[in-house]
Amino acid sequence: MQVFEHHQGRAPRGDGAEPPQDRLEGVGALPLRRASMADIPAILALKNAFHGRTMGTLALTGKPYMQEPFLPMVPGVEFIDSTIEALEAAIAQVRDQIGRHEGDFAQLGEMLEGEERAAQARSEEIVGRKREVEHARQSISSRVRPDILRIYAMVFSKRGNAVAEITNGVCRGCHISLPPQLYNQILRAERVHQCPNCQRILMPPASAR
Repeated sequence: MQVFEHHQGRAPRGDGAEPPQDRLEGVGALPLRRASMADIPAILALKNAFHGRTMGTLALTGKPYMQEPFLPMVPGVEFIDSTIEALEAAIAQVRDQIGRHEGDFAQLGEMLEGEERAAQARSEEIVGRKREVEHARQSISSRVRPDILRIYAMVFSKRGNAVAEITNGVCRGCHISLPPQLYNQILRAERVHQCPNCQRILMPPASAR
């Protein structure tokens, strides 16, 4: 009697497909049962059955003496006794195992949906914060002279930070010592000065403001 059941929810082991339990383990510390899909046979075949002489059908042939000259066989086949009772018991066991795994995957799906909703909320929060910052920047920019704003934008595009404070006569942007005359002019704060090395807009030290 040539009878077998193929569970299509799982690829036979050894074919290069990623086992479902490996994807579960990669999720991290999830409160799942961590059930292994390896307990579900890919194919059920009957002992002493004969299905043909090709490599594929020999793997289903439940006669070891016919398989031995061609080992190893295609993996993923589990042999059971050639009785209706054994076949029904094996099928019932496989269906029960599949049902348990489907419950695990349903739980995993619910958790992933929750994480996706949390990520979406966080993304919306970041977008809202970005709008607030852009609005504040536009408000401040409107009060800055256009020529200074152009200098700021040009230096920012090259350096990522267009302003540097002075500490003990040293530019904190590039860490070079400034000429004493330039340092004194910056302290008077009569106009905007740039670092002769990094071109950042220089600010007097906090104690001199």
